Amino acid sequence: NPIYAGSAGISDVLKPTVVQHTFPLPFSMWSGLFRDGIHCITPSVRHWPPECLSSKIKNRNRLHFWVGEQEVHLADPKAMPLYLDIDGNITETGGSNFLIYKDGEVISPRSRNILWGISLTVVAEILSEIGIPFREDDIQAYDVINAEEAWVPTTPYCLGPVVKFNGKNIGDGRPGELWRRIIDIWSKRVGKDIYSEIVNSK
Repeated sequence: NPIYAGSAGISDVLKPTVVQHTFPLPFSMWSGLFRDGIHCITPSVRHWPPECLSSKIKNRNRLHFWVGEQEVHLADPKAMPLYLDIDGNITETGGSNFLIYKDGEVISPRSRNILWGISLTVVAEILSEIGIPFREDDIQAYDVINAEEAWVPTTPYCLGPVVKFNGKNIGDGRPGELWRRIIDIWSKRVGKDIYSEIVNSK
């Protein structure tokens, strides 16, 4: 804001500053997640509708995510918040997309309602390679509970297995076979054993 900048003695002609922050990925943070899976809980806080702020904008204005996370951690300190839209449809977590595997196909929330991630694109490509249909649709809590598997595609650990939703098991409550198959194919793509690197990290 040039007015506030001017009042602070800064020139009203502002130039951007580019900062690059790098750090080694702490794989040990996710080893338990790969072994035991993720518990997702839907907080009362809703995801912003795209009519108010486009979901395609990767912004850092995420106060609602933080508030939802505090609420979820009161129920389960290790749980991951999974946000609903104002109509009760599943959207995404604070740092990953969300997918379910049900009746032989993989379903993503509609792209207008989420920030479409690179990892989500990779999953879609792998599914195409192995002949499993992938589509977008409205996903409700009922669909998640009755899914065979659920996952969170995300940059740090590629694809996390969701084994519990609002306290109820998804499938048998363990990371699923298709999830592991996708991770193994992904490993061949990047020339690293993703599963072993994460599970065996200390």
